[in-house]
Amino acid sequence: AIIQYYNNTLKIGANNSNSASTITNALEIAAATGNATFAGRVDISKGAVDGTSFADNQLLRLLNTSTTDGSRMGLGFCGNTSVGSMLAMMEGVNDDQSAGHTSIRFSTYGGSWNSDMLTLGSDGNATFTGNVGVGGAPSYELDVNKSEAGGVVDARVYNSDTSNTSSGARLISAVGGAGSGDYLFLRTKLESQDIATSGWDYT
Repeated sequence: AIIQYYNNTLKIGANNSNSASTITNALEIAAATGNATFAGRVDISKGAVDGTSFADNQLLRLLNTSTTDGSRMGLGFCGNTSVGSMLAMMEGVNDDQSAGHTSIRFSTYGGSWNSDMLTLGSDGNATFTGNVGVGGAPSYELDVNKSEAGGVVDARVYNSDTSNTSSGARLISAVGGAGSGDYLFLRTKLESQDIATSGWDYT
């Protein structure tokens, strides 16, 4: 192994050469910024250290000591693209420190940032800012869109409780009030009728 300071950078690597400039697969720490760069791959795996095995549940911990609500710490996924180096982000957010509320947020880039497109909140809810598709790209806010030749595509609302006769299940269509639009349950064949046509009520 070689540990050398070269060109204002501390380099740690395995190389038989005496020239620090030829060190490959090394850890580099820049003196000016303190940033650390791995030229190779970083593996985090279960094993034993000094005869003591790690527990089955292992964590790679990212620490943000900020006490400001809304502060973030996360992972950025980068690549050499025409739109910039950042492709996507996954961030842990300190939403409300006094209440202990946190969230995990996902963002992607597609010409502009789709910021916080998926949020997993401390209340257990998952919030999408865009449409959600099952089986294919969505054309509606929630779209179960699959091809099942000779089969059936199902969407189910199911209450599995068997202990109480008052247990029920509902599929709700609602609007904000008078003049807000139609609240409908529609059935149609797409080849003969536009599903967006109003005035059908099969409730």
